[in-house]
Amino acid sequence: MSALLTRTGQLLAHDGRIAGWLLAIWRCFLIGVSFLATAAPLLVFHALVGWQATHLAIALFGLAVVPLVPGVHALLVATERLLDLGGGAGAGRAFWAALRSGARRLSGAALAAGIAAVVLSYDIALVGHDDALLLAAIGATLLAIAALLAVSVAAAQTDLRGVALVSAALTAALRRPHIVLCWLLLSAIGAAASGIPLVGSSVAVFAPPLVAISIHICNRALGFGRERLETETS
Repeated sequence: MSALLTRTGQLLAHDGRIAGWLLAIWRCFLIGVSFLATAAPLLVFHALVGWQATHLAIALFGLAVVPLVPGVHALLVATERLLDLGGGAGAGRAFWAALRSGARRLSGAALAAGIAAVVLSYDIALVGHDDALLLAAIGATLLAIAALLAVSVAAAQTDLRGVALVSAALTAALRRPHIVLCWLLLSAIGAAASGIPLVGSSVAVFAPPLVAISIHICNRALGFGRERLETETS
């Protein structure tokens, strides 16, 4: 009986396992809310405008995509800290600090993402009546998303910048396409879960950090890390 009480006391202590889990959930929530704040332009565009085959809608869509690049980078940095420290303090501050640094380091990638969104939107608008060309445009969109994820992962794990960062990220991704497929699958699962009726809005808060943590676990299990990326530049 005393052993049971001791174990229960350890679990319920302020520094026990349950408290650690609750703190990790709270910090995961903070990261998710912070990421949704960076995705607010895209969410507002989706709610008020929606995708349309018009010049104004396509231009607004391209602008709304730009903040996602530093946002994804900050999400990966903050969740890696959360994963390594097991709910370490400052997860929210780590996100916003990474967002500021990512806005500087990935300004070119963010601009390229916005331009790619505009170009691909025009492609889909112009070839929507042709099934084969529409599938090709959708495939190009998936490749663009994969490239964005590769650059964001590389930026979160290395100190590379500019052309060296993009080159290392894309080279490593091309040599290990199965990892890229895992990223896309995890992202698709998170997006699908966020669209579930009734509970989707609640899931949407936790889906981004959980997907990012899953990406980190996938990268570590399959050997896609700092050493792999740095060897691509040597």
